[in-house]
Amino acid sequence: MHRRTFILATSLIALASTASAQGWPEKTIRFVVPFPAGGPLDSVARTLAEAVSVKLGQAIVVENKAGAVGSIGTENVVRSPADGYSVLLGFSGGHALTPSIMSLRFDPLKDVPPLLGLARSELVLVSGKRAKGQSITDFIKVAKDKDNLVGGIGTGSTNHLVGELFKRATGIKGTHVPYQGAAPLSIAVMVGEVDFAVLDVGAVLPYIQAGSMVPLAVASAKRSSFLPDVPTFVEAGVAGVMFENVYGAFLPAGVLREVQNKLGQAISFALDTPAVKTQFGRLGVVPLTMGADQLDTVIRHQAATLVPVAHELNIYLK
Repeated sequence: MHRRTFILATSLIALASTASAQGWPEKTIRFVVPFPAGGPLDSVARTLAEAVSVKLGQAIVVENKAGAVGSIGTENVVRSPADGYSVLLGFSGGHALTPSIMSLRFDPLKDVPPLLGLARSELVLVSGKRAKGQSITDFIKVAKDKDNLVGGIGTGSTNHLVGELFKRATGIKGTHVPYQGAAPLSIAVMVGEVDFAVLDVGAVLPYIQAGSMVPLAVASAKRSSFLPDVPTFVEAGVAGVMFENVYGAFLPAGVLREVQNKLGQAISFALDTPAVKTQFGRLGVVPLTMGADQLDTVIRHQAATLVPVAHELNIYLK
């Protein structure tokens, strides 16, 4: 009798789970962005939310829960029910770096694992108008002869550490100057408050197009379609400076596989629509559909690249 009761209970739970997955989504879905409104990731989330909402026939709201290098918003999703109604829109660098530079009450890869990758955000080394006409080789020669001020978005950010990789690869010396976001850092670059910085292409493309900022090299394996005349670091003979942020969707551990599949298929469909591709192009990001395992591999590879640099610099955030 006990065995039959157990089997019956298990069967009922399985049937309830299947019914729940078939009915999903039955209410509003949250896309949680762990950074302030107006940034590249926020813009990607809002573009995607509109297209995915149409596909699923359910409202999607974007909630910005910024602070603590993205960990506040990430933990909000970790602590949410594992029902598919709370989705983290994050990026690979945050998952790779944060656990090693601050004390967290959760494990990102374990507690909010990847669902799929959404877009590539390329990084570019930029300087002010004084560098106009200089090649990356010329720029390095000039920079080696002085103590530079190097801008970064906070301490321990991916762009800060990629800037450190550039300094180490070239022997350039420089003091890191942190800024609260890409907008103030971009202004600092343009007015010469800092000598150079590494920033997302999408964040600085308008300034480059306006001639207010000089792009010197991109940290990708191949040239950016947004900056086809700008060489990669590899082409410039600078080894070891290769990094791209991958924006991704992440779910709390334990979400039903059927729900994951529904959401993943809806996002993949949205990414392939002309409207989303066009808007991503305006934002300076490259759409992609990357599976969960592949994104997990990217995160672990980025951690192996950047965490040692953070530890050597004794970066630890409270």
